[in-house]
Amino acid sequence: RSLGDAYKATTGHDVDKGMRDFMRGKKWSDAVAAGKADALMEYARLDGVYCLDLWKEHSPKWTNIERALSAHTRVLIHRGVHVDREALDKAITKIRAIKDGIHFSWEDEGRAKTSPIAIRQKCEAEGIPCPSSFAKDNKECLEWENKYGDSNPWIRQLRTVRSCSHLLPKLESIKKRIREDGTMPVYLKFNGARTGRLSGAAGVNMQNLPRGEMFGVNLRHLFIPAPGKKFVICDLSQIEPRVLHWLAGDTEFLERVKNGEPVYQAHAAQTMGYTGNDLKTEIPKDYQLAKARVLGLGYGCGADKFRIVAEAMTGLKLTKSDAEETVSKYRIRNPKITGYWKTIYQELVNRKYPMWQTQPPNTPITDLKLKSGRKLFYTWDDVQMTYGGKLTENVCQATARDIFAEQLLKIEAAGYPIVFHVHDEVVAEVDADKAEEALAHITEIMSTPPEWAKDLPLAAEGGCFDYYDK
Repeated sequence: RSLGDAYKATTGHDVDKGMRDFMRGKKWSDAVAAGKADALMEYARLDGVYCLDLWKEHSPKWTNIERALSAHTRVLIHRGVHVDREALDKAITKIRAIKDGIHFSWEDEGRAKTSPIAIRQKCEAEGIPCPSSFAKDNKECLEWENKYGDSNPWIRQLRTVRSCSHLLPKLESIKKRIREDGTMPVYLKFNGARTGRLSGAAGVNMQNLPRGEMFGVNLRHLFIPAPGKKFVICDLSQIEPRVLHWLAGDTEFLERVKNGEPVYQAHAAQTMGYTGNDLKTEIPKDYQLAKARVLGLGYGCGADKFRIVAEAMTGLKLTKSDAEETVSKYRIRNPKITGYWKTIYQELVNRKYPMWQTQPPNTPITDLKLKSGRKLFYTWDDVQMTYGGKLTENVCQATARDIFAEQLLKIEAAGYPIVFHVHDEVVAEVDADKAEEALAHITEIMSTPPEWAKDLPLAAEGGCFDYYDK
């Protein structure tokens, strides 16, 4: 994170970043030529001093498991993951050819293929409306494309160009980062998110790779195990709903899951009146609704947002009145969860530090202690802008992160080198002839809760692959 912000939050003193701004895009020789060599050396020296001050102040608070996870993150970065370079080169050539093969009339005027001004002018000339955004997931843009694309082929072509323009830099970024041994470092930010989850960095975000093919290119399939190896890919099953019910003390739900009932079916049986044996095959629509309820309503979202979440997560399309009724019934029939929303908010507010009213707006003034012992910190501005459902989401995701963190270290200690991990999913590289054995062991590790959550029913599933495919 930002050294300057961290230092100011700890000491109250500003860090002068003027030298850094001066050096942007420059080399050491430029600093020498400008007579700023000594100033640059002093700036670099002070960075070390500031880091050491922060270390002395805060390192005693850093637990052994967090130190181990931080060290493991650096191991992953150096270890890297192999890339199918032949497939990558073919993909780059293919996508570039598709993009370059499309020509728009406004390019003859020197405008870019995706110039918003040129597109708006084209729409005006054709007598059709123009969407406010051309983002690939913008609903208005998708509706515009579907309505006018058949009669205006250039609209379809525009979508193709924009998709290629999105994919090509990712492919080129991967190629740029491949090392001599054929691996690409998987850059991660330790504690990159507020909840403590690691986040992606450095141009190739492995935490957010697109699924499926685009113009015959599957970005995920470009990452492969080393010769003679296989990927063992395993992830925690419905970890957040499990954690949510565990935190809320919903013992009935937990018992159902412990006894082998699927999570969404357990929810339907407990709160939707289902009495059958296999909800997914017997009443598929109710299964989709149960899934949408479990994934979309545990953190307090309202009817309008739930309609969006339900469609995105399950393909279920609800009317506004159906969504309102579903939200209302969920909250009535899940008193443990709605009660937890209120409890967690009160806990946050009641744990204010002394003299919190006189602190600067962005000073951490309250915290929530997780079951693992780790804490989440909040400023007074955070408290003013948040609500129980959002805090519950923070705590659930942070708890799931802490469970997964311990599992990562256990998997590595068991002799299964991890090449990267994505949220609650781990990708290990093992000898091909021992892959099934490794999968069984890793699944066992990930299905076993830590000591501080021993009554939490966990489950994991995965498989063995010749490329990244999840």
